[in-house]
Amino acid sequence: MPWEERTPMAERKRFIEDVEQGEESVAALCRRYGVSRKTGYKWLKRYREEGESGLQDRSRRRTARRDGRVRRSRHGWWTAGASIRRGGRASCAPR
Repeated sequence: MPWEERTPMAERKRFIEDVEQGEESVAALCRRYGVSRKTGYKWLKRYREEGESGLQDRSRRRTARRDGRVRRSRHGWWTAGASIRRGGRASCAPR
């Protein structure tokens, strides 16, 4: 018998199905699935708001930095760094 292939999406769907059956608490299911309660409730919230599409992986990449720089191109950041403080102009700094 071949190994059953499990994808993260399939495991999340099984988690949601088990939560909706109501036989175990969310905390107990989180322990069984090996995720934190925070993650379990996050999946549940996304499922209730967006349906199955809410269970898909999402990018963890930030779109802005704490210092206010915003990603402009794939080659670098538009910066307002030291050159502007010295009277220069903004440039695209390579990564």
